Amino acid sequence: MRRILVLIAIVAVVGVGGYLFLFKKKDLRNMLDSASGYPPATNAKEAVDLFAKAIKNRDYRQAAKYVTDPFARELDKGADAAKELGEGIDDLTSRMKNDGVITDEIQIILFSFDPFWKELTPAIVKESGSEATATFLFEGLTFRGQDRAFESWRLDLRMMRALSVDFPLPPAKITAKVVKQSDDSWKIAFPASVAQQAATSRLIDRYKDYVNPFKIVSQEIKRDPTTKENVKKRLKELLEEAAQN
Repeated sequence: MRRILVLIAIVAVVGVGGYLFLFKKKDLRNMLDSASGYPPATNAKEAVDLFAKAIKNRDYRQAAKYVTDPFARELDKGADAAKELGEGIDDLTSRMKNDGVITDEIQIILFSFDPFWKELTPAIVKESGSEATATFLFEGLTFRGQDRAFESWRLDLRMMRALSVDFPLPPAKITAKVVKQSDDSWKIAFPASVAQQAATSRLIDRYKDYVNPFKIVSQEIKRDPTTKENVKKRLKELLEEAAQN
């Protein structure tokens, strides 16, 4: 009886494998992505909305589905590093706000290290046939006073905005084309300069040097209540050390 069950299981596995083999690799991926909330965009609005959704969720690999090459390659290549770095920034920001030790200066620093700003609002402003024009509003920070960061911080500027060096500093609105592809999906045509390619490579090489300081400061704040000045001093010390590595 046991041998029969094993044989049935083997036949089932082979059958499933054969069924999946009938799918093209791309079709299978689209099926899985659709199940997770990221189907191929069937029109321009879906493309910009799904891109914004993926960016806000820090799922840069899914975001890459909705843009054209070469920027799609940069997003896909830097996806894992950018996600870990971005989530480290999110966690530290949340911890500092909860404990009341965040300052405008520190917000600027963390905002600058964010690989791709999450707060963006897309809109389709023009559509004609197989092409559309979209705007993307990137929200900035609202300050109550201190907004002159970096004057005394010795930081590695090359690690800032690592997946968005071709985009203007927020708050800003940009315009981009959204184009229908040969497979009937729609994608956004963002640029990807040589500078962006260099930034992606540096992100992959160095992101751990920045994720670790963010984790350390977050853990220290959780463990021992402290002051805004002490938090600034500690974060500055760790980020300047990372810049020298």
